[in-house]
Amino acid sequence: MAETKWTPGPWRRNGHIGNAEWIVAAKPFAQIATVYGPNVTAESDANAQLIAAAPGLYEALADIVRVLDSLGQSKLERVEAARAALAKARGE
Repeated sequence: MAETKWTPGPWRRNGHIGNAEWIVAAKPFAQIATVYGPNVTAESDANAQLIAAAPGLYEALADIVRVLDSLGQSKLERVEAARAALAKARGE
C-alpha cells in the first residue's frame, strides 16, 4: 500500500472562532482544515469531528484490508470498495 503524505494524526478539533468555524488541527501546531458556516451548527460540528477522525479511520480501514488480504479474502466486493476509498484518500 502506498505511503501517506498527509500530516500524521492524531487530529483534534480546537474549537470555534466566534460563531463561524471549527478548526481541526494536528499536534503540535499544524492547521489541517477549517469548517465554515454562517454559525456553528450540529452539522458543522459533525463535519469537523469527521475530519478530525480521518487518520484513525484510514488506519483502521487499512488494517482491515490487510487482515482480509492475509485471509485470502482480497477479492470480496467490499474489500475492493475499501481499497478504492483508501486510494482516494491518498489522492490516487
